[in-house]
Amino acid sequence: MKSSMFSICVVALVTAALGYAAFGGQTGRGLTPEEHFMYVQEQRGANWRALTPQQRCERQQRMQRVWASLSPADLQSLRQQLDARWNALPTAQKTRFEQRIQQRIASRQARRMTAPAPGQRRCGGTEGGAL
Repeated sequence: MKSSMFSICVVALVTAALGYAAFGGQTGRGLTPEEHFMYVQEQRGANWRALTPQQRCERQQRMQRVWASLSPADLQSLRQQLDARWNALPTAQKTRFEQRIQQRIASRQARRMTAPAPGQRRCGGTEGGAL
């Protein structure tokens, strides 16, 4: 159950932050998968798994509001910070993270083939939540 909620949350955040760029959609203000991974880790914090599904949904929505309010200069600064953090990681850890990122993208693409109709999305494991 925790795993499926975690997957749902990751998909929601990847979709929102990347602007569907990794999945063939518009690129908009999207981050690279590596930048996005670092951003999500930073925004979630250490207690993500201790949160209830409703709390996760609220945090996701707050993250999305902050993301939408970023100016182009703020976004560029954020990208530079995330790139610096990514580049500072040890090679072994980067490799593990890159594998996880690729698995998530492949899993998301597979789920899109059987996704529910628009308007029936889930947020943090709660039915009918807005993304």
